[in-house]
Amino acid sequence: MSAPTVKAARRLSSRTKFVLSIAAIIGLLVVIAWWTQSKVQYDDPLDPQNPKPEGAQAVARVLATHGVQVDIARGQAALVATPIDSDTTLLTTGVDNLGKSTLKVFRQASRAAGSTVLVGSAWSLVDLYSLGEPREAVYGEVAAQCADPLVSDLTVEVDEDSSFADEGCFTTGTGSVLIHPGTTTNVWFLGSSAVMANKTITDADNAALALRLLGQHPRVVWYLPSTADTVATDGRDISLFLPRWLAPSLMMLAVAFVMVMFWRGRRLGALVVEPLPVVVRASETTASLGRLYHRAKDRPYAAGLLVTATVGRLRTALGLSHGATHDDVCAAAALRSGRDVLDVRRLLGDHTPRNDAELTRLGQDLLTLEDEVRR
Repeated sequence: MSAPTVKAARRLSSRTKFVLSIAAIIGLLVVIAWWTQSKVQYDDPLDPQNPKPEGAQAVARVLATHGVQVDIARGQAALVATPIDSDTTLLTTGVDNLGKSTLKVFRQASRAAGSTVLVGSAWSLVDLYSLGEPREAVYGEVAAQCADPLVSDLTVEVDEDSSFADEGCFTTGTGSVLIHPGTTTNVWFLGSSAVMANKTITDADNAALALRLLGQHPRVVWYLPSTADTVATDGRDISLFLPRWLAPSLMMLAVAFVMVMFWRGRRLGALVVEPLPVVVRASETTASLGRLYHRAKDRPYAAGLLVTATVGRLRTALGLSHGATHDDVCAAAALRSGRDVLDVRRLLGDHTPRNDAELTRLGQDLLTLEDEVRR
């Protein structure tokens, strides 16, 4: 082969390698994207696809093995698109993400369902529905103690879950864990997440209660509301998330703060005059102040003090009142001394001595003006 042919073949080979490298990188990126998409994890509590201890994948799989179809609706759009009829149990385990607008859609779907189950904190459920004031938390094993044949023979184990004030099943001295208010609607409110969580599903009769509530019909629509579906007007009062003891505690702290203010900020009495241990002559004080001004080299401030003192003495010597202005003093001093009023105003105005000699000359000029006024 000739030299040009060899060079052309080498260029073609390098281009082919470059194209193959780009194709390999693109293919690798596609495989990684597909693998990541297929491994989407759901970590929310009581999510039917969450295998972690706080998830509810165990309940969803057991329902499926018993012939109950489980359809997951993530978000409001999926709920609206999912058909619901009288053979459907509508379930939601994300009551904390329900707003006023999404709750309206959920209630419309609930009217068409054969039964509805809401699982979540009693505080959140009371805010969404017209239920009584939640009671204190309960824990341990609780028997049904109700006549409802669906759950009357069961005993559940809860872990510091909130309870409802209304009468229901699994009642303790503080409240009921499960309530079924009304006679015309088949709506259940479960205030314990431990009944459906993977880590506690095998405790006591928790699994039996979950399967009986969700297995009333051959199909379950598991609705997981999304905060992205809520609007600005769905905001909930922050007081719902604060403990009940916070308001009275803040009130007590405010009252205590006011009392401390009155105690420590009481009005002081009259000033007490006491004799000084030593007597300091005025001349010594004046000399000490002069040395301080000299050390600080604050000649403008010292000049201002000299002018102010001179104006005060001139006001007394001229018989002027304390309300007399600076211009009145300058005019009277010029008239008494025979000087030009502009000269007096310049002398009794602001000065910025550049050295000690100018400051000394200013003091001498002020004393000369006083002498002329007094004569």
